[in-house]
Amino acid sequence: DGKVTWYVKPLKHTDFYFVASAPDRIIYNPLHSTLARVTFTLPVFIFFVIIVINNYAFGSIGKLAKKLEERKNWYKQAALTDQLTGVFSRRHFNEIFEQYLNGTVPVQAPLAIAMTDVNNFKHINDTYGHLTGDEVLREIACVLKTHVRSEDKVIRYGGDEFLLLLKDCTLETAEKVLSRVNKTLQANSKFNFPIEISYGISIIRGKEELPQAIQAADARMYKMKEKNKVQDNTTFDLLPPVPLKQPF
Repeated sequence: DGKVTWYVKPLKHTDFYFVASAPDRIIYNPLHSTLARVTFTLPVFIFFVIIVINNYAFGSIGKLAKKLEERKNWYKQAALTDQLTGVFSRRHFNEIFEQYLNGTVPVQAPLAIAMTDVNNFKHINDTYGHLTGDEVLREIACVLKTHVRSEDKVIRYGGDEFLLLLKDCTLETAEKVLSRVNKTLQANSKFNFPIEISYGISIIRGKEELPQAIQAADARMYKMKEKNKVQDNTTFDLLPPVPLKQPF
């Protein structure tokens, strides 16, 4: 009747048979239970394996993406920073210039633009060497950064020229800042020759004035430089060379 299973086996060298029977529920219930457990457990196990693999995979992808983002930010920061002096680079200024002109960043008027140039820098390089010249540029950059606010920007414009963007700053305030910078440089005892900068300042109140203001600040800086040129040339060569510590 399909409820009992029989097992019959002839015994060797006899006319007898071994006969056994058992109800199907006793024989097949353990198998059904095992299959049921496997049927339930296997998908759950696979599900957890998939979760573990996904967590590991997405975790690895997340870490890799974070490292790539950090590396991208590092390269971006390196591109925007002058490697010699540690101030902002000319490339960063170009980005700011475009943002001002496009209106992406509003001009916080009055905005003071100061163009600076190191007096007698060619003499410094020719007399004491370019390593000393590099040390002078680093010192000037450090002094400039210590005399401006955190929202202001000090940019190495090129060579020995630095450009300052002083937000919400009047002409009188900018003059005081640059005057203090020169006094600090003149009192510097790190070198046995004088360090001084010439500078020109322009004030702008709108983005349309920015290109002309840079040119005006540059022209005023060269005018101040020419005024100090004769005195600088007559006193500079009287000082003996000084050995420079290696910067690295």
